Amino acid sequence: MEYHIFNIDEPYTNTWWHELRTRSVITAGFYSEPGDRGDEILHDMAEGDWLIAYCNRRGYVGAGVVKPIETYVLHEEGVLGSQSSNRHERGVIWLHAVDDVAHAVLLSELRIPRHPATQSTLIWPGIPRPSGHLFHGHPAGQSERSDAGVALLV
Repeated sequence: MEYHIFNIDEPYTNTWWHELRTRSVITAGFYSEPGDRGDEILHDMAEGDWLIAYCNRRGYVGAGVVKPIETYVLHEEGVLGSQSSNRHERGVIWLHAVDDVAHAVLLSELRIPRHPATQSTLIWPGIPRPSGHLFHGHPAGQSERSDAGVALLV
């Protein structure tokens, strides 16, 4: 089992976060084409992996378990009425969540144990990384699939 730290992407609003939880999904943007990075990221997750969701510049907003690969969808067009234009999505059973993104849990507020049986993956859904992010990505030469040095057990 792995866990994946996943940026919920814009818009960073309560309405968008509520939509993700109500629809039981996580989404990715990129080029919205088969085989692009959004497709790869959502296919790299195994059923039963943990997904830790965070809201940029706010903190962690939820945790859930990744559903089977059959829940992956690349929508032909944006989802009607959605707050986001992301077209890649994968099912998630959301088990823990804050209702208001203003109540996100900061990394500095967590007591994070190390556990040898888990491996983290930091995932950035197709948005530029402006300075000042809560998470700054990987140092040069470190892949997204490598251990980020932090194990968050939920």
